[in-house]
Amino acid sequence: SIAGLLEGPWLLYDNSSQPPFYFLFYSANSCRSGHYAIGVARSASLLGPYAKLAEPLLATSANASSPFLDPGHCSVVRSSAGRGGAARHDALMVYGAFQRNASNGRRLLDRGRQMMFARLSFGRDRWPRILNPLHPSDRQHRMHELQPSILDTLG
Repeated sequence: SIAGLLEGPWLLYDNSSQPPFYFLFYSANSCRSGHYAIGVARSASLLGPYAKLAEPLLATSANASSPFLDPGHCSVVRSSAGRGGAARHDALMVYGAFQRNASNGRRLLDRGRQMMFARLSFGRDRWPRILNPLHPSDRQHRMHELQPSILDTLG
């Protein structure tokens, strides 16, 4: 991607409250800039205009001990209130990120993007927020690990 442009859009329609909103999740900035991030905007109409959340939903952590960087290209699945003792959350965001080289802080490109996930909650202001923003996902996940978790989140 080119700095300042958006890519990898994902649209989520939420009619659980009034007015209903369309949420547009996207990746922003260049993935080589160190500022690659996932953002979100919303609109009452599919065709807009869309209002953007002021801060990124998820960005590369400035904390050098964070094991992953350059999060992007997310998919978001709306969920129920949690079942079988699962923690309360409203959506599951699956995204890609690069593993950080512990010795120099750069991306480990030879491993490609790792599949990660973060649980989202929609607040009273109806904007999504990551439940644990400092460490939304601290390891990669294989699809078979996510399958039960995803299925549990769907009502």
